Amino acid sequence: MLLLSALISKISLGSDYSKRIKFRHAGFWQDPNAEVVRNTILSAQDPLPVWQDVENWQRKLSNKFNAREFAKMHGCKVAGLLWRGRDTENIDFNSLNGFIQGLCIRMPMFYFLRVFIS
Repeated sequence: MLLLSALISKISLGSDYSKRIKFRHAGFWQDPNAEVVRNTILSAQDPLPVWQDVENWQRKLSNKFNAREFAKMHGCKVAGLLWRGRDTENIDFNSLNGFIQGLCIRMPMFYFLRVFIS
């Protein structure tokens, strides 16, 4: 219980920790170009300087497709991607017959379709 009390006091509103988080959030996301940077689509073939060409370039990794490509660029295994885009009306579910065991659709700015193959 003592540990929990210490943790709560560290993260409570007005604590130094909370103030640092708010300051970092403001600097990272309230920049006028934050969404433009986040929504810039990159590829695993893009050289690292292209990824790091802006201040707080890590915003680009908030885009799930970019994060996936960044992981591939660094040799990480990633699940196969069968579809990506903004318009879910264009998903051809018929082409996935026989492959789907489970389905995961993530719906932020871009939509991702992850299929679990038997």
